[in-house]
Amino acid sequence: MLLRSVIIRSRLGEYTAETNGRVAFFDRADGKTGKLIRHFVLLDQGVKLMYEPWGWQNEWYADIIRVDPVGDGVIELSDLYVDLVIEGDGPTYRVIDLDDLADAVASGAISREDMDEALRRLQQFVDDHLHRGKDFPPRCMRSYIAHGRGEQTHAADGEEIAANA
Repeated sequence: MLLRSVIIRSRLGEYTAETNGRVAFFDRADGKTGKLIRHFVLLDQGVKLMYEPWGWQNEWYADIIRVDPVGDGVIELSDLYVDLVIEGDGPTYRVIDLDDLADAVASGAISREDMDEALRRLQQFVDDHLHRGKDFPPRCMRSYIAHGRGEQTHAADGEEIAANA
């Protein structure tokens, strides 16, 4: 599948990303280690994944998010306050920041409907990708994961993409 460039906007800033329509990805320097970390956005699932952020070893961090196309080639991401830490390539995981979700609802930062959406996305992701050794990392992003998690990656159609695309 051919890749096209899009702009991803989030609380982290604005980044040029590549997408095949199902997954978008961009690289961002980790503020703690300086290492480039690839961020994967599962567009139809509302999940953003990173491998070994903040100097972690052999762990994935997953944000449950809302994905909103806001214009031609622009995608906005909104944090829904629930996160996962996934050990290795799963299936072991921890759900974290449920207290942040509760605080966001209590303060009015997000609505009850947003909370419902976050919890449903979380459950769907766990069911689809982590329970009983399912599909993790998700198949739709595997061809964009750098070999050795940091050198180069290859698109599904064989097109080579630099790790800091």
